[in-house]
This record gives sequence, C-alpha cells and structure tokens, in this order.
Amino acid sequence: MFKFRRAMTFIIPIILCIAAPGIGSAQKALYVNVHATGYENGSQSAPFHSIQEAIDHASPETEIHVSSGNYYENVTIDDRRFGLRLLGGYHADNWHWDPEINRTVINGNGWIYCIDVDQCPRVEIIGFFLTNAQNLIRIFNTSQVLVERNELYRSVDYGSSAETNGILINHAEDVTVRHNIIHQIIGKGEKGVGIHINSSPNSTVSNLTVVNNTLFDISRDGVTVGNGSKNLSYPNGVIKNNIIVKTGYSGIRIETSGCLYDYNCFYDCPRDYVSEAARLDLSTHDLLINPLFVDVVNGKFRLDSSSPCVDAGDPLSDYINEPDPNGKRINMGAYGNTNKAALSTGSCPSPPNPPKNIAANPLQFTLYPENWTIGMPRAVPLNNQYPNLYHIWFEKELSSSPDSYPYLYSSDFGSCRGTIPGQKALPYSILIHSFRSDKTGMERALNAAEQLTQDGYAAYWSRGYAHGREWYRVMIGMFDSKEAAVLIIRKFPQSLHNKAAVLELPYTILLSRMRSLEEIYAAAAKLAEHQHSSHYWIEEENGEFWFSLCSGSLADLDVAQRALNQIRALGFEARIIKR
Repeated sequence: MFKFRRAMTFIIPIILCIAAPGIGSAQKALYVNVHATGYENGSQSAPFHSIQEAIDHASPETEIHVSSGNYYENVTIDDRRFGLRLLGGYHADNWHWDPEINRTVINGNGWIYCIDVDQCPRVEIIGFFLTNAQNLIRIFNTSQVLVERNELYRSVDYGSSAETNGILINHAEDVTVRHNIIHQIIGKGEKGVGIHINSSPNSTVSNLTVVNNTLFDISRDGVTVGNGSKNLSYPNGVIKNNIIVKTGYSGIRIETSGCLYDYNCFYDCPRDYVSEAARLDLSTHDLLINPLFVDVVNGKFRLDSSSPCVDAGDPLSDYINEPDPNGKRINMGAYGNTNKAALSTGSCPSPPNPPKNIAANPLQFTLYPENWTIGMPRAVPLNNQYPNLYHIWFEKELSSSPDSYPYLYSSDFGSCRGTIPGQKALPYSILIHSFRSDKTGMERALNAAEQLTQDGYAAYWSRGYAHGREWYRVMIGMFDSKEAAVLIIRKFPQSLHNKAAVLELPYTILLSRMRSLEEIYAAAAKLAEHQHSSHYWIEEENGEFWFSLCSGSLADLDVAQRALNQIRALGFEARIIKR
C-alpha cells in the first residue's frame, strides 16, 4: 500500500454544511464582521469588528454570530461568559449560516491558542476554520463544552519544549468533540497531538466524548488520553467512529482507565492503540484500512462511496441526518450523521482487515477497497501459476471513458457493487525496472513485478520497445495524467522513488472477449510462451460476466502495430485500443 510522506502541503479548507443552529429563547445574539467599519454596537447593522470585542460585551447565555473573513486574533472566553455559543459561517449581508461557503478563519498569529475556554462552563464552538497557533483550541478547568463542525489546520511550534495540539482539553469534564476535521498538527520532536485530553494525577474526569472526527497527518498521536498521569480515571469516556490517518506514533494513546474505545479506523499509523498501563487490543469493529477519502491531496476528506468506513460506525449511533440510501447505519469520520455523508452502495458487509501479504491468498480477495488509490486500480495476481495475470474488476471497458467505473467487490465474506471516480483515459504508468529481452529478462521482470505486488503496489510487467530494441518493463499503476503519476511517486519510499519514471503508454492489444476463466488461462499461457504479458478485466452484460484479455502497455501506434502482428500470428483475433 502507499504510505503518505509527511509534507507541509496547502490544504483547501472545508467545513461541514448543515442546518443553521437556532437561538434559544433565553439567548440574545451579537454579530461580528471583520469587514465592517464605523460605529459598532453588536447588532446586524452595526456589528463588532472583532470576535474578542463581542465576547467582552457578551452577558451570560449569549450567542455570537461571526461572518466570513480572516480574523487575526487570540480569543479568550473567561468564566463571566457562561452559556456562550460562538458560531462561525455567517454571510455578512443576510446573516445566512453556511460554514462551507462562508469560511470564518481565526488565525492565531503563531501564539499559544486561537480559542481559549478558560474556566467558563457551557460553551459551544461551531463552524470555524482555525490555524496558526500552538493549541488551536484549549479547554481548561471547565465543564459542558461542545466543539463541533470545525476544521483545525496546521498548528505551530511555540518553543523547543512545547507541545502542539489541535484541541487541548485539560482539567475539564462533560466535553464533547464531534464532526471536526483536524490535520497537519506537527510539533517539534514529534510532540504534535490531534486531540489531547489530560488532567492532574489521582483525579477523576467524567463524560468526555470524542466521536466522528477525522484526523490526518499528526506528528505523534491522533488522540491522547492521560499522557502518563498516574491514577487518572475517565469514567464514561467514549472514543468511537473516528478516522485517524498518518500519525507519527499511535492512532489513540490511552494512559487511564474507564474509557471506551471502539469502531475507529486507523491507516498509516505505526500503532493503532497504545497504553503503558495495559495492553490495548483492536476490537472486531475497528478497521486497519485506507478510508478512501475523495481527494486528500486537496483536503477533501469526504469518503468515497466505496470506502470501507461507510456504514461501519457504531450501529447504536444515530444516522438520521445521513441522506438515503444510508444503510441504516452511521459512517465513520467527520461526515458521519451529516447531510454530506457518503451514500451506501449496497448491502456489502464490513470487509475484514486485509492480510499482510495480499498476494498470499489472491482468490479470496479478488478486489478489496484497500486496493484503490489515486487514479489507479490495484491489480491482484490471479494465482501462482499465472503471475502475470491480474484481477482488474471493472464492469465496463476502460476505453469507454465512463464518468465513474463500477466495480465488483467479491470475497468469501460477501459481495457488493460501487464506483470509483472515472478517468477519461489511463495512458500513463510508472516505470520501475527495464530488463533486456534475453533469456533471463522475462523471468527477472516477472520476479520484480511479483515482489512489488507483494509489497502492496499495483505492479505489472509488459513488453516495450526503446532505443531500437525490445525490453521487459516493470511498471506500477495506470493514470489519467502525468501529474497524477508524479503525485504517487512522491509518496514512494526513497529506494523506489529513485528508480521511478513516468511513461506515456496509451495503447494495449485487446484480444477477443471470453466467457470463462479457463479460456483466459489458456490464452494467457500461450501468450506467455511467446513472451507476451497479459492482463484482463471483467464486464457484466445482461447479468453475465465476460472476460476481456489484453496484452502490453505500448507507447505509440507503430510499436502497437508490431505487437498486434505478433499476437495475430499466434492465431488470436486482436485489435489495438487506447487505455
């Protein structure tokens, strides 16, 4: 599988779009617009110019509406403002609430926090984009706090010994953190934590809830509870339905007792659960798998419809806000139980965790959601007898250029259908090895492709022509653009990165459609005898499956025509198509 390499990449901010929160009958409202000028009294027509100014004028049980814009300030909510609701995402003209459109940014100017809730109970923070502070939100010595539907992006170091946190909860009870996206929390010496919950030794902190959050690119732990404090208890603590991807140490670190953890997804985390006090095991409900975000490179953390995290949350959690079809079960991650949740694609069971070596049992895992990544199918060897044959379970021919590729997931555990984003064409591939066309060249290419496949890459071999001679090439993936291939190369380990090059190979040879795998086996064996590579895809037509066998990934029509003539000379009906 591909491992994400740590990079300070610009991420397009996103915040969930839901129905506007209402004002309670006992609450009054103040308004803030950073672009306003002149007289200000906190009304819609004369809003305050800064968030802190509105808070300083707020009485208990006040709701503050903050319009879109960039607010360069450090916001403190002290004990005189209990019952405060702080809401970002408003349009300054009509005060319509939509955080996804009306992005409200609090930039902490590299200071200790963006928002600090200091000994103030009953506070809600909803709909903000927070960035550029050591702790993007700090909650200290208080209770009854809700942090919901925010995006927290890129904390900063504040001194060599300081820790950086997305959300720091210290000496607080009855705190709920849900539906937040937290990413690029990078601290010095791997001290960054996405959600950090701590208290004094020998203390009890109750009712902490961390549910349906998405955490990505955290330099130490996704969630830390306790941080080594002795005799610390968190009764009724719940950590579930979260997706945690790309951490430096652990997904969830728990150094306390009384905390329930279950139904979480981990990917690219060196450890899933960690505890120095006792061994923590994955439950049967946790997933160790790529959650398949729509476009993580551009900060789109919604789930693809084929994601294993769809309908994989706690079955007792509410899913009423998810659009139909919703499988009558909540999705994992920040968009679970929201109107932006990925749709269910069928009654597919939650897939099992893949084996470490997926090639060891390829017939059981003919296609697996783990096998899809940016712009490329994951090909799985059919069996050891035909290592150059791969399952690519498309139900439509690649050259038909659909908007999306339907696929069939099939295993001993059940089957279902879904789609992956379509490509207009897949003419590019990543070249890893080239071997001369001699007695050992084909064998070396086969062995290299098999090893890469066992390492989790969509590797295959093919004949090619360059510099006036024939070569056996070992390649990874199929891509719609050179840029897409380069993005994957950047995520390779250094040993593979140094060998990689992008080739444009738009042509392949399509042999006749066949009705059975036996025909595929026989044709592939005949091609292999004459040193031709082969792969196939599956199409469904009127409830019947057809197998289309192909040979080669070729650079130009002249080379493709030469290969076509050689294959036709073997007695096959064949034609050239674009990938």
